[in-house]
Amino acid sequence: MLFGLEDAGLARESLTDAQAFRSTGATCEELALLTFADEASAQTAANALDLYITNQIQINKDYRPAELAKLEKVFLERRGTAVLLMVANDYNATYKLLAP
Repeated sequence: MLFGLEDAGLARESLTDAQAFRSTGATCEELALLTFADEASAQTAANALDLYITNQIQINKDYRPAELAKLEKVFLERRGTAVLLMVANDYNATYKLLAP
């Protein structure tokens, strides 16, 4: 529900595993690793997460403007049936660690 996966047309059963961690709410850091039954579902989820980040930017524009830099530069990638989303304080370190 948080990421809008059902709104994107994904059935709950298509999500086979998930781990998600979020900050306490004062900041926007979060990490989500989602695994799906097939690559098409994973791509749909990646698109939904992209929209989720766009919405978070709009929500935080006035509420937490200092957090926008994190939201405007996120690590979002699909590899096979897995999708990884990371909103971090240090994008460059994140990219260095996770990029192929």
